[in-house]
Amino acid sequence: MSVKVMSAVWELDLPQNQKLVLLAFADHADDDGVCYPSVGRIAWKTGVSERQVQRIVKKLRAAGLVVLLRHAQGGRGNAAVYQVQPQKGVKLSPFAGMSDIGKALSESKGCHSGQERVTSSAEKGDIAVSPEPSENHHTKPSEKPSCAERSKTDHSAQQVSPPAPAAVIELPLNDGSQHVVLPEAVAEWKHLYPAVDVMQELRNMRGWLLANREKRKTRRGIERFINAWLAKRQDKAGTEGINAGRKGDRRKTGGAYHSGDPTRTYEREPDLVVNVP
Repeated sequence: MSVKVMSAVWELDLPQNQKLVLLAFADHADDDGVCYPSVGRIAWKTGVSERQVQRIVKKLRAAGLVVLLRHAQGGRGNAAVYQVQPQKGVKLSPFAGMSDIGKALSESKGCHSGQERVTSSAEKGDIAVSPEPSENHHTKPSEKPSCAERSKTDHSAQQVSPPAPAAVIELPLNDGSQHVVLPEAVAEWKHLYPAVDVMQELRNMRGWLLANREKRKTRRGIERFINAWLAKRQDKAGTEGINAGRKGDRRKTGGAYHSGDPTRTYEREPDLVVNVP
């Protein structure tokens, strides 16, 4: 959550539902306004239906307050990436009433006003007389919350949800943008390819894409590229394990291996090249 972005959104002159949705986006954004919450999460936070959230986001995009950086991709952990731009909106006119701090001090002072009035009267020489006890001992409790209850309620209102997970790594695309890889996607790949060091392979992919600008992938092809790369590494790890198990049963002859039949050799195959558009 970025306090800077949320403060800027609070000062915008917007309809209530648009400001509520924009605040939910800002609650997930970093200081640059970049965030990637799902439509379902925004609907859950604001109490608005998903269909209505989509309509409001469309209006915010038309006003330039929300910019779509990347469309949602298939698979887990690939939500759409947005950027909140509150500087494009119209600010509210200055507030001319009592400040929030003044109101809080006034309410706090009101809790002790009754006691101060009694003390003041006593200082002037008046004799304090206890009121006659009521015959009805079952008094009705006050419906107005006490100062302690109001303070507890205000503290609870200030609590916010935890920030959205940060990107693990970014892979450059052929249009100059970045493909954001989230922790959920990394966890899924670790489950699918247990023999592969997924994080190291993602770093290898980034290095390869940086060095081969003309072979960078499209937004639609980057997911296939990642899965093909990891699948190749998984298969290679499995092949190396099988070859290691057979090593004791093979005899080396002129750089080739054979098992039982001297006419049958096993040459090492070159690595496959991942070629995904």
